Amino acid sequence: MKTHIFTISKAFHHQKLFPEIGQYFRIKNMSRKRQSQWYFDTFDWRLYNNGMFLFKEKNNYYLNSHKHYQNLSSVTIIPESHPKFWWDFPEGPFQQKLCNLLDIRALILLANTNLEISSYYILNEDNKVILKISCTKMYLHQNRRSILLNKFIELQPIRGYRKEYQSILKIIKNTANLTQAPPSVNLIFEKSGLIPGSYSSKMNVILTAEMPARLALKKILERLLDIMRKNHIGVKKDIDTEFLHDFRVSIRRTRSALSLLKEVFPAEDISYFRNEFKTLQQLSNRLRDLDVYILKEKAYREILPEELQSGLDAFFIDLKTEKRLEHQKVMRILNQGDYKNYLNQWEKFLKSDTLPHTRNSAKPVKKIASVIIFKRFKKILKIGERIQDDTPEGQLHQLRIECKKLRYLLEFFQSLYPKRSMSYLIKHLKLLQDKLGTFNDLSIQQEELKKHISKYAKNGQNSTLVFASLGGLIANFYQQQLTERRSFRDVFSKFKAEKNINLYHQLFNTVPQSGEKS
Repeated sequence: MKTHIFTISKAFHHQKLFPEIGQYFRIKNMSRKRQSQWYFDTFDWRLYNNGMFLFKEKNNYYLNSHKHYQNLSSVTIIPESHPKFWWDFPEGPFQQKLCNLLDIRALILLANTNLEISSYYILNEDNKVILKISCTKMYLHQNRRSILLNKFIELQPIRGYRKEYQSILKIIKNTANLTQAPPSVNLIFEKSGLIPGSYSSKMNVILTAEMPARLALKKILERLLDIMRKNHIGVKKDIDTEFLHDFRVSIRRTRSALSLLKEVFPAEDISYFRNEFKTLQQLSNRLRDLDVYILKEKAYREILPEELQSGLDAFFIDLKTEKRLEHQKVMRILNQGDYKNYLNQWEKFLKSDTLPHTRNSAKPVKKIASVIIFKRFKKILKIGERIQDDTPEGQLHQLRIECKKLRYLLEFFQSLYPKRSMSYLIKHLKLLQDKLGTFNDLSIQQEELKKHISKYAKNGQNSTLVFASLGGLIANFYQQQLTERRSFRDVFSKFKAEKNINLYHQLFNTVPQSGEKS
């Protein structure tokens, strides 16, 4: 039978229930205990967004469903362990569930509660247990003090005693003011000042077709500034690599928005900001590269035969040492007053109502968006058609950059067009982006490995094992790159499929095609 949980008044003491129940049934004190719970999720609420929450009691971790409060999976870990990523948990079903949900995001402690639980058996005249009752006080531990969050009573019926259970429930309802208990985790988040699902790196900007272009662009840029600021603390603490990734993407999107939407702001006013954003992005380029390499350590080792894997030890030690230094360098800049003042100036600029009008500032945003999206799409088709098996890598790199710009435009303005159509276009563009991105990554990784081989040789670090390991990776990445290049035409053919082209024309082409009526 299903367990029922009810909230009772904070002023009501559960002992007041027992005289009434005791007239008909025997009450046996089972246990009293105190326990602590710790609640976790990622910064972008990946568990919550999938209808789940994760909490810890002692050395046990439980993954529960929000809707039914049902346990989906659990695991026990050794006391000294403090898992942060899914791969820090023991192998098994629990780890696999977290792997599918978290990817490379870290778990962050959201809240800590303390529970006082008094449990009782209710017995009939034959001394048979017919019901288990648990009365719980839940305290939120915050800022070195405990706040009483809730008092609730949990009734766990025993199969075969439904009639007795209904009688006891009636007594309790007549004695105490019961309400259906809300999920405790929601109450915990609310009292902790947390808003579940409050962070996302997606644009989520709602625009209207006739909105002036400047107002629309301001809304887009303000959203990107918000993302940038929210990721600052995670970059500073190096919680996981996605903080820096989201931080950098918001900068890149900002730069694209300012360069692609021309004559919406006065050119002389935004040139300073564009230069500063460019410098800020360049500052973190190397740190992002190092993050990516270090995340791939396990994959790199698994490419090689077992006897060559230890040859990568020195390589990854060097990368991790360099990452610490790069992180310190980035944080010195981000902690400076100049950086904070710059963002404040940018915010003030976006909120200003006194900027002079420009050629496109008052035009309807949908008209401008359609023109620049379609122009970018045609440019991608033109570049892609020229790429053959022997085309220099630079053109593939140029196509990748153009695809990225188109992706940003589609995301900026997706609220102006049918949702289903935009999702379709973004999905097919992403397939092409992934192909070009993989090709580019393989090229960069080969250069990185060659650089380290040269460094080790120059330093007299003549280790056959190290050179064999790095050389083995280079050969592997080169073969993968050839495969990616050979498959490019197939992926590009799907991108320029008739349905895709027709949809771009239908949504964005403001100039009628030949044979169409104006």
